[in-house]
Amino acid sequence: MKIIQLINNFKYLFYVRQNILFDKSSNKVQNYIVNKKIRKLVKKAYTLPYYKKNWDKFGINIKDIKTKDDLKLLPELDKSEVSKNYKQFLITNKGFKFETSGSSGKPVTIIYSANALIKLLSYNFRERNIIKKLGYKKKAFVVRPISDGQTSNKLEKYLRKILWIPSRLEKAKQEYISILLPIKKIYNQIQKEKIEIIGTYGSFVEEFYNYCKINNLKPKYPKIFNYASDSCSKKTIEGLLKRGIKTIATYNCVECQVIGYQKNPLENYSVHKNAVMVITNKKNEVLITPLYNDAMILINYNLGDEIQIKRDMITEVVGRVYHLVNDNGKIFPSVLLDPAFTHEGILRYQLIQKKNKTLIINVICKKEYQEINRKKIIKFLKKLNFNKVKVNFVEELIREKNGKVLLVKQE
Repeated sequence: MKIIQLINNFKYLFYVRQNILFDKSSNKVQNYIVNKKIRKLVKKAYTLPYYKKNWDKFGINIKDIKTKDDLKLLPELDKSEVSKNYKQFLITNKGFKFETSGSSGKPVTIIYSANALIKLLSYNFRERNIIKKLGYKKKAFVVRPISDGQTSNKLEKYLRKILWIPSRLEKAKQEYISILLPIKKIYNQIQKEKIEIIGTYGSFVEEFYNYCKINNLKPKYPKIFNYASDSCSKKTIEGLLKRGIKTIATYNCVECQVIGYQKNPLENYSVHKNAVMVITNKKNEVLITPLYNDAMILINYNLGDEIQIKRDMITEVVGRVYHLVNDNGKIFPSVLLDPAFTHEGILRYQLIQKKNKTLIINVICKKEYQEINRKKIIKFLKKLNFNKVKVNFVEELIREKNGKVLLVKQE
C-alpha cells in the first residue's frame, strides 16, 4: 500500500510540473496539447453506447473532431440524461463518487478515478500557489457544518488512502467554522483567532462585508477571502479592498471540480485550459468538457449557468437565471425586479416565492432607510402586478441546509 501511495505522490509532482510547463508554453504549444487530449477523449467517448447512438443519429464522424473549436459540432449533453443513467457515461465504475446538490433538478452522480483526483490536486496547485505568494498562513473554512457523512470528509479519507501524507501534515488540523452561526459570532472568532485566510462561499463574503458596513467596523482579519460556489458583487470586492481585504475567486462544479480561477481581485477568470474545455451555446449557457477524468466522460455538458467568455477568459459568471410569476401568471426573470432594490440603504436582498404566488422579500437595510424603502419596493412590484408582497428587514439572509444563500428561490 505504501509503495502505491508513494507512486501516486510522484504522479502528483509530475502533473504539477506538467502544469507549470504548460502555463509557461506558447499558445501554439498549449493548443497542440489540448487538441491532442480532445481527439483522445472523443475517440474513447465513441466506445460508450450513449455517445455512439447520439452521434450516429446526428451523422457525426469523430474524425472531424480534431480541435477545441470542433466541439461545437457535437450536441449538448443535458443534466437529465446523466441523472437518468450515469452508467452510460462510465469508462470504469471504480473510484470516488460525488453527488451534485440537485439544485437544478435531480442530483447527478459523478465518478472520479484515483488518477483523476490526483490530477485535480495538481490543477488546484495554481490557486494554492497564488495564496502562497501572498504570504498568508493561518487559514480557516467558513462552510456548512462538517460531519463524517459529508462528501468533503469522505474525499479526504479517500485521498489519504491513495496518497502518502507526512505525519507532520497528518496531525495538522484544518479549522472549520459553521456558516450557520450568527455573523456576529463568526466575525468575532475571526478577529480573536487572527485568521488570515478564509475559504468560503461568495454569499458569506457579501454577508461579512454588509455586517461591517452596517456596524461601521474596520476588521483587521481576514487578509484574504478565497471564495467559490456562489457569486460576490464587484461593489463588495471594491469595498473590501478599501478595508485592506483581498478576494480570490474560483469557479468550480461537482461535475468538473475545476473550471476557472482569479489571479487577482476584480480580474477575469482564467480557465484551466489543460483540464477543461469551456464553450457557450446561443443562450450563453456554459458547456463543459473535462479532459482528465478517465472514469467518466462528459462532453458539452450543460451546467445551467450563464457566463460570458472571451479568449479563454471568463469575463462574467452570471449564474442561473431564475424566474418569478406575478398575480396574472406572467413570468419575470428575477433580474427585472432588481431596480426595486437600488435605493440608498439597501445592502442585500433575497426573493422567496411561495406556491400561492406570495413574494417574501428579505432585505438587509440600514435602519433609517427601512420604512421608506418598504414603500418603494411594494410600489415598484405592484406596477408589475406582484400584489402579494411581504417585506422583512433582517440582519442575515436565510441559508439552505448546505450553508449557501439562494438569492431567488421558490417554495
